[in-house]
Amino acid sequence: GAVRPLRRSELVHVSDGPLLNGTFGVRKGKEGVYTCPATGSRTKVGLLRWIANLLATNEVLAELRGDIDKLPVATQWKGIVLQDDEGVLLGFDDLVGCFHLFSMPEAWAGWFAINYKFTAGELGLTDRPKDEPVFLGIATLPMGFHSAMGIAQYLHRRLLRIGRPQPQTDERLQ
Repeated sequence: GAVRPLRRSELVHVSDGPLLNGTFGVRKGKEGVYTCPATGSRTKVGLLRWIANLLATNEVLAELRGDIDKLPVATQWKGIVLQDDEGVLLGFDDLVGCFHLFSMPEAWAGWFAINYKFTAGELGLTDRPKDEPVFLGIATLPMGFHSAMGIAQYLHRRLLRIGRPQPQTDERLQ
């Protein structure tokens, strides 16, 4: 899932307490249907793009640039001069719509904890007392994290490299 429940002991603590972040939604202009798990009733709802306001985390972590510097800059193509009988094919491996696409290691969820406290009972958690405080930590690469694009580009380029078929060679022909 996109979030995981965190015990207070799993939160990252800084000098003045637990590192907690905000979250909000921006209307997407689309509608969806919400089905209530308890009653099964269905209601039309406006869909939101989920954005994590990770100011607290961004303040204490250095930015990981990853492969951002490998992305093309549109103005760098401005100087290309072609003759009338020439053409050019341009391509790049930019990753669009990557937020919440990649799962993050479990330990990262504490860095992305949201500043809203639930009880285990409210979340239907049966592995702990119902009144135990629970925070939600984002378990995917979130929009709002200043290193998200660097990490996503690195992972995407790595997947592209791994996914390329390697030429098969017969050692006897060497």
